[in-house]
Amino acid sequence: KAQMAFTVDQLGKVAGREQVVAALARFSKVDARGIPTLRGKRLFFTTRKADQQQAVLAMREGSSGQDIVLVDPNPMSPDHTTSVSLITVSLDGKLLVYGVRQGGEDEVELRVYDVDKRADVPGGLPKARYFGVNFDKAKQGFWYSRWVSEGSRVRYHKLGDDPAKDALVFGDGLGPTEIPSATLSDNGRWLMIRVSVGSSGDNTRYYLKNAETNGPILTVADTLNSSLAIDMAGDQLVIETNWQAPNH
Repeated sequence: KAQMAFTVDQLGKVAGREQVVAALARFSKVDARGIPTLRGKRLFFTTRKADQQQAVLAMREGSSGQDIVLVDPNPMSPDHTTSVSLITVSLDGKLLVYGVRQGGEDEVELRVYDVDKRADVPGGLPKARYFGVNFDKAKQGFWYSRWVSEGSRVRYHKLGDDPAKDALVFGDGLGPTEIPSATLSDNGRWLMIRVSVGSSGDNTRYYLKNAETNGPILTVADTLNSSLAIDMAGDQLVIETNWQAPNH
């Protein structure tokens, strides 16, 4: 509070400050729209009108459809410091997980939303730092990673179950600088597990698990000490790397 009071006092002495504030407001208060996530014919995205403090979570039934607001965070707090973010959507576009953030916290609460019913449903997770959240094909639950100081793990959360009982899927023994996350392939068969060592991206490891058969963890690469990015085309891996290829 003391720093803020000092800053306001100093800036208040700057000549022409009101004109600068007015110009910035005029050019920054514009409509904004996030990149959509496509599931079936549904597009999910965040959008904010110029007069809104926080972006709303919305969808369209087809690219030419009208915007349908699903979750509006603006009434959630009197000072408009509560925001929402799109975390993941099921393959059929019927369920989604969105995050609720208070102020500038890193942690978010995860809530599950039934798109057809236009309502929250049980199955979310309490406030924490999450990444790699993905529904399974049957929409019975989702995989996620949660940051903890001793080392993050990939777990599976069945909707409605006690989060304390969530099954460990991957990461036992990883340290705090080894960051795992999981993504489901478009055909719903393969769980692609990425481990980043640090945040630079120049040392990544990849593993696969057949989610349909609950198969074992298969190693793609874990000793190359290189940048790796993978995706699935059907049942084939597409790999981008700088291993023995400095220009990727």
